[in-house]
Amino acid sequence: MSTTNSEVSARIVPELSAWRISVERIDFPTFNASPRSKFHPHTRPSWSEPQQTTYHVSNYPPHLTASVKMSSTSAINPKGPSVSEAGKGATAWADTYLNTTVGQKVLVALTGSGLVGFVLFHMIGNLKLFSGPESINAYANFLKHDLGALIWIARAGLLGIFALHLTLALRLKYQTNAARPIGYYYQRSAQANPASKTMLQTGLVIGAFVIFHLAHYTFALVHDVTALDGSTVNYLTLRDAKGHHDVYSMLIAGFSTWWISAIYLIANVLLFVHLSHGIPSVFQTLGLVNRRFTQVVKMIGYGIAGTVLIGNLAIVLAIWTGAVK
Repeated sequence: MSTTNSEVSARIVPELSAWRISVERIDFPTFNASPRSKFHPHTRPSWSEPQQTTYHVSNYPPHLTASVKMSSTSAINPKGPSVSEAGKGATAWADTYLNTTVGQKVLVALTGSGLVGFVLFHMIGNLKLFSGPESINAYANFLKHDLGALIWIARAGLLGIFALHLTLALRLKYQTNAARPIGYYYQRSAQANPASKTMLQTGLVIGAFVIFHLAHYTFALVHDVTALDGSTVNYLTLRDAKGHHDVYSMLIAGFSTWWISAIYLIANVLLFVHLSHGIPSVFQTLGLVNRRFTQVVKMIGYGIAGTVLIGNLAIVLAIWTGAVK
């Protein structure tokens, strides 16, 4: 038996009018559903006549009670906490915005951009190895002595950016899992690739590698170098003819050890995987790309990630194979 539009409207309008939200109670139309409908995606509930069910404010969890009792000047932000009242200043706005999913993704994109810039400049500086000992040692002396305390401020800032980047990425992943505790029935994806699916894993490995890298070359805690007389010398005590720190000899000694070179090779391959997806994601998050330029942005990501990979691997392999001594 067919149903006319007027009959459908006559049934829907009373049901919609049953939905009434107030400070003291919320009325919901109930439905009859099988026990499996909560978990099984293919079981559909059958609606019955609307019945009034009252939920008092006292029955709400604390975080929902606060939302129900909000004043008329506030609103609920579906992506995060409640929006603060107007007139509380930029601090309240920043706290609200940065605790939303969108705000956190923007911060991840911005901090990631800063880290990509550092990786590029760091690689360019290390490529001075191929210009000889004087070039790279003079460059290292400029960073350590001419810049003075600025180098340590920059290092602290970079570590802070990296920590923020990693913390927000972990928080977003946690929020995603919490929003859907039951996984999808079908795991197929339309656009996801291995790089996008392993961003968190590659990021954690890169974070561990950064700690290892600092312990290895910055603080010289991982490995020492054997001098000509057979004695063991710390990296930081190496000096060239001008009395500068001999970074050239330090790199030669470091990458002449096979297991250290292997760690650097693996870490740089994972860095390539991470950047190849992370760089296009920055454009996507900041709204700097559309369908017309999607492939162009992907090529930019692969280009930058490939440049970093080739440059860093060239240094390690040149020393490991004896091409640079």
